[in-house]
Amino acid sequence: MTLFKQFAGTSLYFVQRPTISAVDLADAEKRYWAEVSPFIAARKTEFLTGRVLAEQQLANFGVANIKLSVAAQGYPIWPEAFVGSISHDRQCYGVALALKKHQAYLGFDIHFALPLPQIQRIYSRFTATDSLTVQQATAKTSLALCVFLNMLWCAKEAAYKTLPVYMQSSGVSAVSLVHVELICDTTFCFIFNAPASASRQVLVTMLEGYAVAICAENLNDWLYFPPFLKKTAGLNGTN
Repeated sequence: MTLFKQFAGTSLYFVQRPTISAVDLADAEKRYWAEVSPFIAARKTEFLTGRVLAEQQLANFGVANIKLSVAAQGYPIWPEAFVGSISHDRQCYGVALALKKHQAYLGFDIHFALPLPQIQRIYSRFTATDSLTVQQATAKTSLALCVFLNMLWCAKEAAYKTLPVYMQSSGVSAVSLVHVELICDTTFCFIFNAPASASRQVLVTMLEGYAVAICAENLNDWLYFPPFLKKTAGLNGTN
């Protein structure tokens, strides 16, 4: 399955089992050798696949023959005019990209839905700062607990990726769930508090057994992107 849409300086690409040629991977390995040389084979392939897909999306904006530098924290350093985010889990990869003049920040995450016992163990490690409890949140939705926790973890990851480095020291616990809003069907808006009185809104949905989440400054722009594509007036009733 492949989903792609681009408009008005914004794009989202989501693909299961991407087909990257051996030649492209070999070329990417040469360019990113300093970054991938310590990795085991599987991690190396994941990293290189994500970078090749990101470079392909940048090429759609006319930015070609570029290597994405890597920050000390491991995230890609995008060209000056762009914000972006890369995510992968199992065999799914995604790249979200936008011009800075349209989005000040952008975080994207894909998470393979785990069974309830596993996701509960993960949740127990990042729940401390949530001011909206799971019981309160699930009461606002028709989601099963297992589905909700997987979506919450994915949404927290997307929100965390948008924080400045100095706010990331406490991991995903840096963002605290305060509100859940049903957008349509199984697409929700999770609203988080973050350090320094920052607030983050995240669109999250389920797709083919994966939670998929996007956190952006202008979140309404993403309501008409697959997999969030819905017939809705917008967040909080706005267009």
